[in-house]
Amino acid sequence: MANGYNPLNDWFYLNRQTRKKGDRQSNLHYHHSYEIFIILRGSTTLLADDKLISVSKNEIVLLKPDDLHKNNGGTEHERYALHFTEHYLSQYMLPDAYQNLLNMFNNQKIHLDSAQFSSVIEIIQRMEQNPNYSYIHICELLTILSSCKNTEKKKVSEKHRTIDLILEYINKNYQTVQNLDDISDAVHISKPHLCKLFKQEMNITVSDYLNTVRINNACELLRNSKHSITDIATACGYNSSTYFCKTFRHIVHMSPNEYRKHIDTN
Repeated sequence: MANGYNPLNDWFYLNRQTRKKGDRQSNLHYHHSYEIFIILRGSTTLLADDKLISVSKNEIVLLKPDDLHKNNGGTEHERYALHFTEHYLSQYMLPDAYQNLLNMFNNQKIHLDSAQFSSVIEIIQRMEQNPNYSYIHICELLTILSSCKNTEKKKVSEKHRTIDLILEYINKNYQTVQNLDDISDAVHISKPHLCKLFKQEMNITVSDYLNTVRINNACELLRNSKHSITDIATACGYNSSTYFCKTFRHIVHMSPNEYRKHIDTN
């Protein structure tokens, strides 16, 4: 899963992009930032941690720092992705003020009425025109979104329910999963059906997704603990530290020790 990780180095970043129908990101990735994902037209599905989230106009997806995610494709759609870090907000706001606003990220998706959505787009466009004052506009945006309620749950297909079960099982049990049989038994489908369905719907193999979840958690341990590489490998479900290091380098493009040194340096 080359290029699976794209850590964000900037404190603030705004991107607008159009994707064609069925255009899916092949790799899961994460950012060390909060992300607000806004659809301007069309619709798509995001994989965020252990959930598939359908999103269309007037709906916004909220992602916390280090949430694994990817655009899983849908109709042709145009979207904004707004990234900002807590450190960025701390330059302009008191901790209590921005922490209250960041509580809205406990919701993964919110629905806006037409007036609210128009206000959000106007704010985003002002950011594009004058990025030097983006912190003011982010505060406006977060205030509007904080007043919105969770979107109602929509009916999902049987295939998506099965995918949700697979994602949930892997995220809860990545430390102890021994093989694909463990996963197929847990969700009550055959292993061939598991592999075919997951690849078809997610554009990624079950094994690659499992390894991505494990390595993402390994990165967190490397950033926030002093555990040895061997202990981290074991904690993340790897029986061999050699295989762990090989997998880590394949996904992150550096060794675990290099990653830890890079974090310490920065």
